[in-house]
Amino acid sequence: MKSLLQHKWLTSFISILFVVVLFIALPVSAKDTLAVLDPVIHEGIEKGIVQELVAAIEDEVNNANLYDLLSNEEKIQRAKKVPGNQTQGCEDTQCMIDAGKILGVKYVIGGALVREKGDCYIKLRLIEISGEGMGVKRSASKKCSPEKEELLTTTRMITSMFMGKSWGDVVKEFGKEKKIIAEPPHDGIWREPETGMPFVWVEGGCFEMGCGKWTDNCEEDESPAHEVCVDGFWMGKYEVTQGQWQQIIGENPSRFQKGDDYPVEQVSWNDVQEFIVALNAYDNSKNIFRLPTEAEWEFAARSGGRNEKFSGGADVNKVGWGKKNSADETRPVGKMAANGAGLHDMSGNIYEWCMDWYDKEYYQNSPPKNPKGPGNGKKKVIRGGSLDSKLENLRVSNRGRSSPTCPNYTIGFRLVWSSNSM
Repeated sequence: MKSLLQHKWLTSFISILFVVVLFIALPVSAKDTLAVLDPVIHEGIEKGIVQELVAAIEDEVNNANLYDLLSNEEKIQRAKKVPGNQTQGCEDTQCMIDAGKILGVKYVIGGALVREKGDCYIKLRLIEISGEGMGVKRSASKKCSPEKEELLTTTRMITSMFMGKSWGDVVKEFGKEKKIIAEPPHDGIWREPETGMPFVWVEGGCFEMGCGKWTDNCEEDESPAHEVCVDGFWMGKYEVTQGQWQQIIGENPSRFQKGDDYPVEQVSWNDVQEFIVALNAYDNSKNIFRLPTEAEWEFAARSGGRNEKFSGGADVNKVGWGKKNSADETRPVGKMAANGAGLHDMSGNIYEWCMDWYDKEYYQNSPPKNPKGPGNGKKKVIRGGSLDSKLENLRVSNRGRSSPTCPNYTIGFRLVWSSNSM
């Protein structure tokens, strides 16, 4: 009996020991490997900056602690095993994927330092080398200073964003200098200093919001028409463009990528909040950038509360891009006539996000002064109609809605700059 118990004890001990040894032998939370490729330096830029750029990228990768970084020595050793290989001097995606395969890593970061129209740009991409997700995971193109320290800081900021931080958080973390902005006189055009985005002053006032006798084809949620008063505010003269989005966020999500002056689209309401946070990080004034409320949007679209069917008048062909005249694509901002407030494209081209949650019955109990929509909901308000909208959806009283998490190629936005955070 004693012998049997000893045998069972020994067997249990050996089993436990085997499990412990096996556990120790297993890798703990193995990370994917990542290699940083030397950025390509275009003509007209100092070539000696390459290794400092690589070091800046590698520092941020190490700080994030998300990947096992391939050392320079390992890169050299692995590259030697493949004669005639191409692991450096890569700029296009396929070349970087090939380099990653040679180096035996899961991800690479690479890109180029270029000069375009006299300006310096750092262009980087995070690329997955194999598997279902193979291809570009993140990309960014940022205008950079020719000063070395500024260039290295911009490089670190892009890499930090690749490691999962929002651009707004990155701007705050790296302490980008805020521009001291004094509110200008309420006439003419004011330009946001970081992007050059033009704003016009919309003088506050009262108007009859919703479906009035001056329009037709109204939907149920546009009624009843009701008096609303709004304070004055600065509003973007145009929809935010792809060039402005890329300058702040570092990448362009748009479907219609035909030029910097086309409206950015395929951005969700939540995406827009990241843009706003990042833009506000540059602003040291008492005002903030934000989306307009639905009431502010309609007041501005109707040229400061006029009884207009479309934004700028009754002839939509002079003021808006819709299904009949858009050829199923967006158009550069500002090509149609401005409305009476000096604002363009508020009928058509792309729908524009508003701050408010959508409620089809909200007009029945809307506050008369600076209404900001219901306290919660499932969808956010979109206004103005788009490239594929029917005529009735281009009316300035027409209300649309969409999920705040869902980007769409028909939806973009314009901003308000105001001391009222709503």
